[in-house]
Amino acid sequence: MIDWVGWFIKYMTYSDYSHVAMIVKDPQFTKEPHEGLYVWEAGKEDKTIKDIDDNTCKFGVQIVPLEQFLAKYTGKIYVRQVECEDIDTYEHIFNTEALRKIHDAVYDKPYDLVITDWINMYRQKETHPQKTDRFVCSTLLGYIYSKLGILPENMDWSLLTPSFFSSENQGRGGGGGDGWVVGWWVDRWMG
Repeated sequence: MIDWVGWFIKYMTYSDYSHVAMIVKDPQFTKEPHEGLYVWEAGKEDKTIKDIDDNTCKFGVQIVPLEQFLAKYTGKIYVRQVECEDIDTYEHIFNTEALRKIHDAVYDKPYDLVITDWINMYRQKETHPQKTDRFVCSTLLGYIYSKLGILPENMDWSLLTPSFFSSENQGRGGGGGDGWVVGWWVDRWMG
């Protein structure tokens, strides 16, 4: 079966990528602390995969178990990692307080189905920059990284597409092919 949304995203962005997400390890910033690996994304998973905060299926921002996510996904997945100078720098960037603040801001936000937002993303011109009331996968990741200081605070994450986080974007390394780019950066200390 053809994934029409994925095909459309690839076609409109001239890219091999249709989705991006962030892998988190042992999230302590959620409603209840969790152990293990999870995918923080804006999207819709299989009806059997539920958000860890409220145990419901969502079409929007959610955090789901990585193992369940991987069991249901049939395409190619590419992983990119955060490059930090040392563990202190990593812990400074990805601190629980900052992640909790971001989580609280995006929790339960719907997937962005507003056609003008998609057109603006395609045209790379936004009339209402830095939207936080709805997200697609790449705008969520852009928001997270902007708030963590990885991307500039004034960057308009509302215009970011999955390919922004790939090696197709100015040779940042990694990625390639015709699948998902899961997390532009991922916890390199995953073990």
